[in-house]
Amino acid sequence: MENESRIDSLISLLKTYRPSDPTEELYYLARTLFGRIERLQYNKRTYDQLKSSGSLRLIHHQRVLDSISKYFESLQWIDLQNQLQIDRQTLYGVGLGEIFDAWTVDSVFNTNFSKPAASPSLVTSDKRELNRFVMRLHILKGVVLYNLRRVVNDFLPNAKKLISLIKEEYRIDE
Repeated sequence: MENESRIDSLISLLKTYRPSDPTEELYYLARTLFGRIERLQYNKRTYDQLKSSGSLRLIHHQRVLDSISKYFESLQWIDLQNQLQIDRQTLYGVGLGEIFDAWTVDSVFNTNFSKPAASPSLVTSDKRELNRFVMRLHILKGVVLYNLRRVVNDFLPNAKKLISLIKEEYRIDE
């Protein structure tokens, strides 16, 4: 995963950071990471339309109906995780401002995510501040990885099972 690699690289650079070290890569990773972490998305428009129109009653197999309802109710977990991720990204953004010069971060953004030409200093090289920022990175990484694993290990297999059940109960061939 690209974001995991960026986070790991940023953590590694901060771990060994000395005020005399070049910072172009630090600024580049810190800024590009902030905008690249995507939230989980799903689409339940069809299910909502079936529910609001009363068309779910057309599904005569109770097992299929229960499975559909259970699957779409489980998607509420994604909404909660997305909010948790937004909270962690916000903390990361706050930490970004405590460690990195805002004008340099802005210049990275404004130059289509190019590394700074010079080696701008960090706002602080205080180990406690850097440690706090790295902890925020670890927590953000944990949330993102957990969400991806949960989708891959739970939601995708459950969606496939639901599709198979519908095909089986309604004798649908591909």
